[in-house]
This record gives sequence, C-alpha cells and structure tokens, in this order.
Amino acid sequence: NAQVEITIQDNGKGLSEEEVAQIFDPAFRVKDRRVSTGNWSLFSSRNLIRESGGDIVIESTPGQGTHVRVTLPVPGP
Repeated sequence: NAQVEITIQDNGKGLSEEEVAQIFDPAFRVKDRRVSTGNWSLFSSRNLIRESGGDIVIESTPGQGTHVRVTLPVPGP
C-alpha cells in the first residue's frame, strides 16, 4: 500500500475553475495564458498514471498559481 507523491507548484497566473475542470480534455485550449494547441500531453499523462494505479490532481487559483500532485504506487518486494 506504499505510495510516492510528487508535487509541483508555481506562483504563475493560475487557471479558473472552469479551465481546471477541462484541463485533461484533449481539445482543451487556453491561448494567451498558455496550454494551447491541443492537450494530448496531459490527457495521455493522466491515462498512463491511472493505468499504473496512481492519480494526478491539479488545483489552481487565478493570480496565485497552480499545484499539481501525482501519486504512484510503490511496487512491493
């Protein structure tokens, strides 16, 4: 039942609740505040993490930044 947790946090522009709710959608785009041109990387990353038994959570607040938490299981002996 051991897990490893990786967290990444920034203090950038952040995303709205609506943007965070759609961030794993391959068609998701944000132009001036970035992401843009199709979002297959986050969609694929989430699928790989979940197939490995883990999870990815993204929390963001406009004007305060974004926090990404990835948890992955640690294989037993």
